[in-house]
Amino acid sequence: MQSTKTKQSEGWASPSSDTLNITVKEKALVPLSIAIGVMMTYALWTKSMAMPGFQITFLALLLVAVALWYSDKKLWEWGRENILRTVAMVLIATSFSLYEQSSVQLFLKACLFLLTGYWFLSIMGNRMDNPSESTLLSDGIRSAVINPFRYALYFFKSLRLGVSTTTDKKKMLDILVGLLLVLPVALAIIRLLGASDHRFQFLTEQIFRGFIPNGELIARLVLGFLFALYFYGLFFGGKLKIESEKRSKYLEKQRASRFMTRVSVLVILSLLILIYVVYTALQLDTLLSVLQGRSPWVLTIYAYARQGFYELCQVVLINAGVLTFVTKFLKEEERGRTLRPMQTLLCILTLALIAIALFKMGLYINQFGLTPKRLMTSWLMVAMAIAFVVVILSYYKTIPLGRWLVRIGLTMLVFLSLMNVDGLVVQYNINAYLKGNIADFDVSFLSSQSDAAVVPVLKIYDTIEDPKLKRELREYLNQQKIGITSVYNSELPNYNRESILAKKAILQWHEK
Repeated sequence: MQSTKTKQSEGWASPSSDTLNITVKEKALVPLSIAIGVMMTYALWTKSMAMPGFQITFLALLLVAVALWYSDKKLWEWGRENILRTVAMVLIATSFSLYEQSSVQLFLKACLFLLTGYWFLSIMGNRMDNPSESTLLSDGIRSAVINPFRYALYFFKSLRLGVSTTTDKKKMLDILVGLLLVLPVALAIIRLLGASDHRFQFLTEQIFRGFIPNGELIARLVLGFLFALYFYGLFFGGKLKIESEKRSKYLEKQRASRFMTRVSVLVILSLLILIYVVYTALQLDTLLSVLQGRSPWVLTIYAYARQGFYELCQVVLINAGVLTFVTKFLKEEERGRTLRPMQTLLCILTLALIAIALFKMGLYINQFGLTPKRLMTSWLMVAMAIAFVVVILSYYKTIPLGRWLVRIGLTMLVFLSLMNVDGLVVQYNINAYLKGNIADFDVSFLSSQSDAAVVPVLKIYDTIEDPKLKRELREYLNQQKIGITSVYNSELPNYNRESILAKKAILQWHEK
């Protein structure tokens, strides 16, 4: 049988018992994890299944504070890359205190959650030796899945050791832990059985007299407890610095999985380049017609703008996948300068496709207005364009490509979170309508833009001359007053700066 030390060097063995000594910090980590778990539950789940507001910002700051305390490091000791990740995480979280972000909040929350796991892994130094872009996926899986769930159950050991050293009190704690684990399940079962038999429901109602919480509260309790376990495992497992596979072994396995030859890659790239050259050549005549104000072929200019934009975006993503696949699976001995011109040409043609897609979208927005989906897709294309430029540079200059791509992604995420997508969309459409660029103003669209639409609408309300549009805007503002007053009087943590300004403005307008 192999020793524990040998198994640890292989990467996935459990650490020795000496490594897992529970200190005062692990005991203090228990209530902190519970607080983080409860806040995470409310950040992800309210009656509307979303909760922008100050609480998300506070949660991010709490995570940074706990990481500083638990890592035994000062902020400047984290290193430049980790400081940049920390700043990006805090800025994205801060955007929820500024704006409601209803159009992009699920996307930003998902990115923020993934960034948090990898950020903590990095600052704790628990990564492969000499990590590179080749180990990003492995590190991410280990930080977000393996370590947190492997060490989550030490939460109970820390809780038990942190309460008391007397046997009787530990038994009482064990009973309490058992009740905490079974209570949500028991309450759920009671509600289900009560729904299936009215006599059982009557009996339980008489016994508990309204003390049985509703299903949403039960789900919140369960979810909050699971989040507490997860974050405890994330912190505790990260500090242990359990070695993963050595980079040399990882790269050796990666080299063994490479099967493509230079000839195969040339065939793939040549065929794609031929297709794109033909397509781009056909587009040049069409683009020239559009720029001259002539309708291309039998299409109107705006039908041309609408045609094929999202398909072009999909082609760009496919090209990114092809280049990644070729780079990952091309044999080491087959690599060389021969493929660089072909790879570069494919990247340049992809940039041309991005330019065509953005041109089409610009024409369409100019005629029909801006929506969050159109803005998000354009944002993605700009990010992809920057990434492809960096990829071209990597073919001719030695740069840490993975690190640069992460930087680009973080920068674009911060930019997206701080641009206030809802407010930008509403303001653009209002200005376009007032200038006569778009014929109609869709009032029903405003209701999907949360509180971001209130202040811009109030600014132009008195200038609207169309009686039908003015009546629709008045109905919208009245509905917003009811919604803002009811929601934000009952759920204070939902507040953000945009909502506060909207509530103040709409109440002042209503008092006139």
